[in-house]
Amino acid sequence: MSTFRLQSILNIGIKADYSPGTNRKIRLTNLFAIMSAGGSFVFLIGQITGILPAILPELLVTLGMMGLFLFVLVFNASHQNRWARIYLCLDLTFVIVMLDLGYGGVSSVKNLLLGAVLLPSFLFDKLPSRIGFTLVPAAGFFLAHFLNPLLPDFLLFVQATPQEIEVFFVLNHSLLIVMMVVLFNQFRGDLDEYQVIIEEKNQHLEEASEEIRAQRDDLVEANQEIQTKNEEIMAQRDMLEQTTRSLLETNQNLTDSINYAKRIQDGLAPNPDLMARQLQDFFVFLRPKDVVSGDAVYYRDLGDYYVLASVDCTGHGVPGSLMTMMMYTIMDQIVVDLKVEEPYQILDRLNEGIRRALANAEDNQTDGMDMGVIVGHKDSNLLKYSGAKHPLFVWNEQEGLHEIAPTSRPIGAPMYGDSHFEQHTITLVPNTRVYLFSDGYADQFGGPKDRKFMKKRFRKLMAELASLPMAEQAIQLQDTLNAWTQFEHHPQVDDILVIGVKVS
Repeated sequence: MSTFRLQSILNIGIKADYSPGTNRKIRLTNLFAIMSAGGSFVFLIGQITGILPAILPELLVTLGMMGLFLFVLVFNASHQNRWARIYLCLDLTFVIVMLDLGYGGVSSVKNLLLGAVLLPSFLFDKLPSRIGFTLVPAAGFFLAHFLNPLLPDFLLFVQATPQEIEVFFVLNHSLLIVMMVVLFNQFRGDLDEYQVIIEEKNQHLEEASEEIRAQRDDLVEANQEIQTKNEEIMAQRDMLEQTTRSLLETNQNLTDSINYAKRIQDGLAPNPDLMARQLQDFFVFLRPKDVVSGDAVYYRDLGDYYVLASVDCTGHGVPGSLMTMMMYTIMDQIVVDLKVEEPYQILDRLNEGIRRALANAEDNQTDGMDMGVIVGHKDSNLLKYSGAKHPLFVWNEQEGLHEIAPTSRPIGAPMYGDSHFEQHTITLVPNTRVYLFSDGYADQFGGPKDRKFMKKRFRKLMAELASLPMAEQAIQLQDTLNAWTQFEHHPQVDDILVIGVKVS
């Protein structure tokens, strides 16, 4: 237990983030403070037991010396270890000089300064500090030597006998021997520790050298392999450059072809100026997923009436655009050449035409399209509608927004046979607006929870926008879609088409 307590005292002021050298200096400072206080304590015991002369003032002086040395521990405890070292060197010099002057030169107390001269070499790293604090006890030694004959023994309140002086002589020289032993043991311990560190580092250097030599051999071998690989890479690079040029040429040809297909698709699409001549007010919100689109608007003005349709062909991009071109061709045969006016007949004939055009495809082919068709007459308050999976939204100020359901089968699917599409007739009231649309808007992913927009939300949106001017509705549709996709920057998943028309 006593060893543990002594070790705890020696470790006062030690911190894990201090360097080992700093912590050794702190322990040595604490050790000398304890030794010096212990020497004062031994002297105090001598005074109490009568071995040394003592009255109350001398006992108080001895207690004061013990207290001065304990201040070193206070400095270290507050982590002011440099001040603790400085204070120890100055305090030792002061106490020893005062004792020597007090008890006279015959006591040879000043010889303790010979041990104090060595102490700064162990406590300070920088040469000016070591020299400066070595000169302090040396100066104290010579100061005591020259002043002793000139001054009375002023620290003695009771005249000491020669025997008591002899006891004091033995005590202070014993303390000097202990100081010298401690310092030399510290020096020897540091040397042994450094020797172990040097040997460990030499071992590590030898191991590192072996690794470097092995790595050098590996590098030489690897360099040879690299040279071989470089030759292969150069050959592959030449081949890659040739392939890249070929791919760039192919890509350019594909881009040119797609752009040409877009020009053809745009040429087949209805002209907005021609639509504006017949329709009172309308908007077309079309956002293709790719350069060309599988969603399309079909519109033809036949004089007394017009035909307007929303079209969503199978797929998107080039395959979808090819289907739209086929749709334009067959629809013109039905609407323009044959003058078919009824929407359900238009869908029936288009269904036959698509199936005939794809007759050579595989039996399980699913190519086709969804479509919603309306036919409006200039001098009538009736609007006819038929849909192949494309519903119709109708809005007026009295009833708000309501939906007319389509026939739940697409155009061109052979498994449905020759069944007819349903037709609906809507009686128009003033300020009636109708909406045809594909499923692209409702199927777009986004929002804070990464979900589809869904038809229910789309219907609510259209109900909120329907009373606005048609051009403003198109802007709001675009802004809402942009806000929906910006949460996770979702890419567009399908072509998007919404058509709005004020029909009365």
